[in-house]
Amino acid sequence: MRGLGLNYFGKRFYDSEIGRWVGCDPMGQFFSSYAYAGNGFNTINAFDPDGADMWVEGASKGEPKGHLSVCVGNPYGDYKSYSFGVNGNVNSEHFLEGEVYIDQTGGGQIQQYVRTTAQQDKLVSFLLDRKVGNTDSYSPWNTCRTFSLNTFVFMKSLFGADNYSQIPQRETSENPSDVPSVPFSTIPSTDPE
Repeated sequence: MRGLGLNYFGKRFYDSEIGRWVGCDPMGQFFSSYAYAGNGFNTINAFDPDGADMWVEGASKGEPKGHLSVCVGNPYGDYKSYSFGVNGNVNSEHFLEGEVYIDQTGGGQIQQYVRTTAQQDKLVSFLLDRKVGNTDSYSPWNTCRTFSLNTFVFMKSLFGADNYSQIPQRETSENPSDVPSVPFSTIPSTDPE
């Protein structure tokens, strides 16, 4: 923070002159320090890995190439995955109808990733659970990709997350070379609805 000599690390401020954090660890009141053991106790670049992440995930084995879903939770454990797909109906404008659903096939390659807190995860899950079953026209400009990318950007904006975290490496159920990359510049700027 300019003028005060504080460094901001995305979750709290650090005073390098005295070598101390100015604020408490945002998860410290809920979790013990064991949560940092997996990252070498590096509290600057890594935070509580227990369910504090949100990401866009590519196709898993059995899903069509190019499929995307937006996920919340722990990429190495339990998480929920949401997407948008054709439900078989035709709407009043004679377009195929699409529907938000919980994507049961996880394990695709992580395309974009941001760390969140456990409380933010609960809010994201709550908001996305309420969208499950919502319908809209399904078209080349309104697919699982636009839903997932728009939702990810919108949810990040709710928390003021203006940076992307390093994408964690994990085993995927698909050959990563088969998954198309999703550069940030291709993300439409509209909010999901």
